[in-house]
Amino acid sequence: MMLPVRAATVLIIDDDEAMRALARAMLSRHRVLQADSVAAGLEVLSKEQVDLVLLDVMMPGMDGLAGCRLIKLAATGFLPVLLFSANTFSEDVVQGLEAGADDFIGKPLNRLVLNLRVETFLRIRRQQQEIARHLSELHELVLRKDEIVEILVHDLRSPLTVVACSFRAIKDAATGGKIREDAQMGIEATERVICLADDLLTVRLLETGDLAPILEAADPMVVIAGVVESIRPSAAENGVVISVGGTSGMSVPMDKRLLHRAIENLISNAVKYTKERVEVAVCAVEGGVDITISDHGIGIPDALKSSLFAKYGSIELGAGNARRGVGLGLYMAQKVAAAHHGAICVEDRAGGGTTFRLRLSGRTSFST
Repeated sequence: MMLPVRAATVLIIDDDEAMRALARAMLSRHRVLQADSVAAGLEVLSKEQVDLVLLDVMMPGMDGLAGCRLIKLAATGFLPVLLFSANTFSEDVVQGLEAGADDFIGKPLNRLVLNLRVETFLRIRRQQQEIARHLSELHELVLRKDEIVEILVHDLRSPLTVVACSFRAIKDAATGGKIREDAQMGIEATERVICLADDLLTVRLLETGDLAPILEAADPMVVIAGVVESIRPSAAENGVVISVGGTSGMSVPMDKRLLHRAIENLISNAVKYTKERVEVAVCAVEGGVDITISDHGIGIPDALKSSLFAKYGSIELGAGNARRGVGLGLYMAQKVAAAHHGAICVEDRAGGGTTFRLRLSGRTSFST
């Protein structure tokens, strides 16, 4: 919904009193303010909400070109500045544009031309203000949404843990195979929801800077081994072999919990998109370490790679297929990499498939 349009305020800065009076008469439909110098004009701008400035190029003291630069620097948002010039084909035009002027109005003034130029730029200013308002409202909605997500995660985690414990108790007490299988399915489903809740909270805290990495020197291979051990059984059920290779014994500053979750998301994603094997490798590079996760799947189209790490994005959604996830895994991995002053990228694997490359910086100080 468009806000009511208030009367526009135009500021005329010109040392020629007759020129100011003429321009004011031509713009009688608007609220018109006047100043006889750039300094006086800047004083008006500091006190009034001005929508457009008409500024003469040739004035004693500070000329209109220097004044235009100062006005543009002081402006909040888009404030149109139109320069008066006796010759709109002179060097004044080039210098004026370089100074930030939005247009020129030739002298002597033509009522129709003046009003058309002024109305055009006032309309652009209103549109810019409307866009800024919508962006501000959108930003507020995103903040409220994130706060709700954070509250829900905190409130859901405890009952979900109780549900998982209940399924485990049922499984332990069950004598029949079918009940035990159903209980195991309930355990796995509940644990997936708990992991999703943890990811939502982790992403939220990384985005706001409220989760600073707890760094300690550790071997990336040890972290990877822990991840693979937890994923290998489910991967084996799908006929996927996970192999790990590369350099061990390195000591890299890292938050082991955050890195564990990021690598878990990457390997789980690779397992989902391959039918053969997933290869994980660690390699020392200048200034840090590379962790690569490669699958033997169908690969990722080039058109989707640029948006692959977007929040709530997913490969299925981008390709127009059924969505199978909320797309937080890769986004969170990117946030974790950034928290370690590193980066993550996706590459085509030689021979087919996809490789995700997570680079950790070797620096000893980190920030989100």
